[in-house]
Amino acid sequence: MDRKKTRLSRDEIRRIIFLKKELKRILLKSILRNQQLTPKTRAYALYKLQLENVFYTRQKNFCLITGRSGGVLKLTNTSRHVLNKLAQEGHLINIKTNNIK
Repeated sequence: MDRKKTRLSRDEIRRIIFLKKELKRILLKSILRNQQLTPKTRAYALYKLQLENVFYTRQKNFCLITGRSGGVLKLTNTSRHVLNKLAQEGHLINIKTNNIK
């Protein structure tokens, strides 16, 4: 159980850091695209942008209930196992499963 909590907290920390640095990255990219600025200013902006190593693609989706990282559905933010279990118990409306137990 502790391992699942650490995974979720690590992911939350990454998301917070990304949100803090997102505005700075957008500003640096706009400086790079601005043709009216001097090449020296644009080169410095490129240098600063390359130092940033926080990217959204590093973040993974985790199941909200189990902390599982594989097979997570975007619609519900739960893993396929949890979704199947909830559908079998009848907690989800209009979602049916093939496994009837």
